[in-house]
This record gives sequence, C-alpha cells and structure tokens, in this order.
Amino acid sequence: MGLLRNLLTVIGVIAVFGIFYVFIKPDWYDKLASNPASNTGVQKITPGVLHATYDCVKGTMEKDANDTYGVTLSEICDGQGQGIPSKNSSYLLIIDKSSNLMRYWKLSPNVKKVNLKNASSLSVQPKEQSASAYAPAYQLEIWVGQQMNLNLEFEVASPTK
Repeated sequence: MGLLRNLLTVIGVIAVFGIFYVFIKPDWYDKLASNPASNTGVQKITPGVLHATYDCVKGTMEKDANDTYGVTLSEICDGQGQGIPSKNSSYLLIIDKSSNLMRYWKLSPNVKKVNLKNASSLSVQPKEQSASAYAPAYQLEIWVGQQMNLNLEFEVASPTK
C-alpha cells in the first residue's frame, strides 16, 4: 500500500510540473530553449563614429549638430535609466558626484568603444571594462566631480556573428 501511495505522489508531482511548463510557460524557460549565439535582434549598421554631448545639468545626451554619421543616438543606445545598470549588459554609466546622480544608457551590440574627448579635466575619471570572460559586455563608467558637458565619441562597428 505504501509503494502505491509513493508512486501516485511522484506521478502527481510530475503532473503539476508538466502543467506548469505547458500552460504557464515562464520567460526563463523560453530563454533556455532559445539559441543564445544568434544575433536576431542586432541591427545592421555601417561602421563609423558618432559624436554626442552629455549635459550634466539637464541629464540628457544629444547627438552633435555637426555630426555627419548617418546613425541616430537611439539606434546605438537601447535605453536610458537611473541607478545601477545590469552587470551583464553593455552600458555607459555617468556618475555625477556633485549631485549624487547616476544615469546609464544601454549600448547596442554595435558599439565597440566609447571615447571621452574631454578626459583631460581633473574632475572626470573614466573607468573602462572591455568585454571578457568575467564581463561579457563593454562597460564604461564616467565619474564627474563637477557639472559640465562631456564630449563623447561612440565607435560603431558591424556586429560579428
């Protein structure tokens, strides 16, 4: 009698998990089943350099008016947020120490490097981390001591397969 009860318990638990996977389909299950090596969401962009300016007072970043590169800032920056970004994604993080604000932009896979043109200022401290086994994405933190405009260059390349 005890063996039959144990067998029915195991069948019931398997049925609950089966219903969970068939009807609920959690997001993480779809990610496990997908192919991570595919670049399905990567947009084809011609290689080049985009010039942009970050205004610490307004907290906005805009493409320079005299930039001739045919790509908009929204095509290489997937989104903007406040706070700390995910360590598994490519991002540009600007930390304003005078106002204690942190803003970040998620970078598309096409962005290979971000150069800070006015890094000679003593109040700006860039900390760069290239993609490696420990950090799978390009990440740049810029610590700003006083509110000022930052001139940035986004090096854009075609995505690799």
